[in-house]
Amino acid sequence: MTGGLAPLAAASAAPSAVAEWTYRPWREHPARSAAGALLGVALCAAIVSLREPPFVTIVLSIAAVGALAPLFVAAHCRVDAEGVARGGATGASRRRWEEIRRATLRRDGVLLSPAATPRWLDSWRALWLPFPAADRDALRTAIRPLLERHGLAG
Repeated sequence: MTGGLAPLAAASAAPSAVAEWTYRPWREHPARSAAGALLGVALCAAIVSLREPPFVTIVLSIAAVGALAPLFVAAHCRVDAEGVARGGATGASRRRWEEIRRATLRRDGVLLSPAATPRWLDSWRALWLPFPAADRDALRTAIRPLLERHGLAG
């Protein structure tokens, strides 16, 4: 489920600490993931029913399923001395610590935003790193010192 909890235990003491984990939506929220997958299939069927050229149909279907991907595709998260990253089947996002002005550490994950205060653009510009339920406490313990080291008390 994670990259191992041993690196997490040492994260608060090591200056170059690294916390890595994988969040699998199918394990955390199976009903939500199934609904997202079914919606993706329904959208693809609707797109096919438009009878557009094959190229257009494929591109639109990929876009529709890609928009729903966070509901059913695993996210690989990393917090290290350089910054934070989240990767998955639809791509990867990385933010350097200098780009992050606000961190909100919640029970189920951490929100890292380039805005100092909450804004309506957080949905698009902020980076959400979800925690797997089994490792929540260990991840919160490991990440808090990394956030504090960069002036982002969560």
